[in-house]
Amino acid sequence: MNFNITAKLAAMVLAFFASTSSAAPRSTAGPAVSGYAGDGTPSAGWPSVEQWASYETMWANNRFTMGISCEWMGKPNSTPEELDDLNNAIHQVAAETGVDARLILAVVMQESKACVRVHTTYSPGVGSHANPGLMQSHAGTFSCHDIPGRCPAETIVGMVRDGTAGTAAGDGLVATLAQAHAAGAQGARAAYIAARIYNSGFFTPGALEDGRGATGPYATDIANRLMGSTVRDLQ
Repeated sequence: MNFNITAKLAAMVLAFFASTSSAAPRSTAGPAVSGYAGDGTPSAGWPSVEQWASYETMWANNRFTMGISCEWMGKPNSTPEELDDLNNAIHQVAAETGVDARLILAVVMQESKACVRVHTTYSPGVGSHANPGLMQSHAGTFSCHDIPGRCPAETIVGMVRDGTAGTAAGDGLVATLAQAHAAGAQGARAAYIAARIYNSGFFTPGALEDGRGATGPYATDIANRLMGSTVRDLQ
C-alpha cells in the first residue's frame, strides 16, 4: 500500500527554492529522523503516545509538502480547499472509527503525501488488486486520480474512510489495530504494529522493520511522522 515519491518530491522542493526570490510559507522538517527498530516498545527506543506531536503540529509541519505533492505525477496540486476537506475528513473518520487522527494523518502522508489526485497502485503477485486514494486502500472505491477539477469532499472522505475503516475486500487501520491488540500490543506499540500490517499484511513481533518485500522502514517512518517529522519528504 505504498510507493516511493520521496526522491522526486525532494528534487521539486530544491528546484522550488532555487527558482523563487521571495520567502514562501513552508513546513518545517520537524524532529530529526530516528531509526527505530525492534518490537515497537519504549524499551526498544520507540516513542510512547505521550511523546507524539499534536495533530496540529503534524499538520503544520507537513503543510508545505501537501501543497506540492502532485506535481511529480503531472497533476494539479491539492488546493487549499481540498486540503481543508482532507483535514475535516480525517477528523470525521477518526470520530467514526475511534482511530487516532494522528495515525490517520501519518498514513496519509506516508502513502500519498496528501495528493488528492494520487495515482492508483497495484499489489503484485497472485490476487493482485488496486490500491487507490489518499491511503492507497486495499481495493478501495474512491479516487480522484482522473478528475481534473476539484476533488469532491465526499470522495476525500471516502478515501480516508476506506483506508481507516477498511473495504469489503481488505483491512484498514481499524482491522490492523485489532490484530495488534489481539497480539497483546497496546498504545503506541499497537499503532506501529498496525502500520506494519497495513503495509505488508503481517508483522514480525521482534522486528517491525521486517517488510519481506514491502517497505522495510514503514513502521519506523510512521513513528517518526507521529513525532512530527516529515521523514525524508523535504530532504
